[in-house]
Amino acid sequence: MLLNNQIRSQYNVSRTYNAFGSNIASQGIQDEVLEKLSKLTSRPQWILMTAECPRPSAGQALHFHKLGKHMVQMKPSASLTQYQVVEKAIRSGNACAIIANGQFSTQEQATLNALALSQQCEVVFLSGERYLH
Repeated sequence: MLLNNQIRSQYNVSRTYNAFGSNIASQGIQDEVLEKLSKLTSRPQWILMTAECPRPSAGQALHFHKLGKHMVQMKPSASLTQYQVVEKAIRSGNACAIIANGQFSTQEQATLNALALSQQCEVVFLSGERYLH
């Protein structure tokens, strides 16, 4: 995108700034989450991200390059809630992990985690912040 510029500091840490000068590097997925998910790439299944999830930063994509062949971001649903999208993705059996971003109650998280466990899938819940892609 033309409005974004990458600036490298003297410590070789990539930071991305938008057209208004605010730092947007923190909008990516945490490295700890990506490290955990990279261990699942040996499985013949997808790592799915809901439409509301932030995409990994460019630096993360380079560092966790194995994930690129396994990670897919789903399109937003016009008729299903994010909870229903995650539930349907788990039941499909096509995912070894699902990353969800949004407000999930403790009960919803417990239900999705139990369902994922029965399908040998993992669910990662990120904070409920909104991200623009």
